[in-house]
Amino acid sequence: GVHLLIPDADLTDNGSNNVLGRPVGENPDNPYDPTPVPNAYFAAPLELGGNLFWAGIGISAPFGLSSDYGETSFVRFDSTETELKTINVAPSAAFAINDMISIGGGVDIQYADAELKSIVSNGVTEGPSTLEGDDISVGYNLGVQFKQRTDTEIGLHYRSAISHTLEGNIKVENVAGLNFDESGSADLDLPDIATLGIAHDVTDRFRVMGQATWFGWSNFKEIQAVRDDGVAVPNVEQDYQNTYAIAIGAEYDLNNQWTIRGGYQFDETPTTNEFRTSRTPDGD
Repeated sequence: GVHLLIPDADLTDNGSNNVLGRPVGENPDNPYDPTPVPNAYFAAPLELGGNLFWAGIGISAPFGLSSDYGETSFVRFDSTETELKTINVAPSAAFAINDMISIGGGVDIQYADAELKSIVSNGVTEGPSTLEGDDISVGYNLGVQFKQRTDTEIGLHYRSAISHTLEGNIKVENVAGLNFDESGSADLDLPDIATLGIAHDVTDRFRVMGQATWFGWSNFKEIQAVRDDGVAVPNVEQDYQNTYAIAIGAEYDLNNQWTIRGGYQFDETPTTNEFRTSRTPDGD
């Protein structure tokens, strides 16, 4: 499967000026491009135990971000480009305890790749600053499903937090007195997630669904890069807060091969007014 994300952001300079009282830079256009996000899932019953055991694997991109403001915008000292990509591979297994209860779990093998760019200045000249790195870390997930009746299912799921240490390169170019190009690292703490979902069959072909999700974003406090020589690069404070999301939806089976589905979801932003940056100009 694939989802097409089409974010839109409009940033306006409300009066930032340089030491000469002139505008710092231009108002940027929408920094986002339409982005396809693929996924793949496969599950099958195992022969042992009369289809009570299932095994599967899921491949997804649970967290990601890509923005580009250009090097002349008024936000360039905060960010010019941001790119975060995660790929999650989750082998899993499930067991039906009885006709009402099934349990499952798996391992999350997650690859993260990040690149953060901005402009720095010595007061006379400007130049690009780049932080880039990647990492593979492991987490876990657990779930339980209840069939209260033949037409109603309730699911609970927990995905553990995953902490990455991105190993890569940190550099500043073309700025006298500030230039360097060193290996370094930065921590990236991604949230744990708890989900409650309910599905109810209205007819044999039509069902309605609801879902509530909690995100433990409060462990994402900052992006602190450290060069291999021990020198810490000025950190980017984030101070995210825990959030929730509420969703409702429905789906209809056209036939045995095709299902159409749709819904609405409200997401709360983890960013706060005090620490919101142009890297994640987010709102509810």
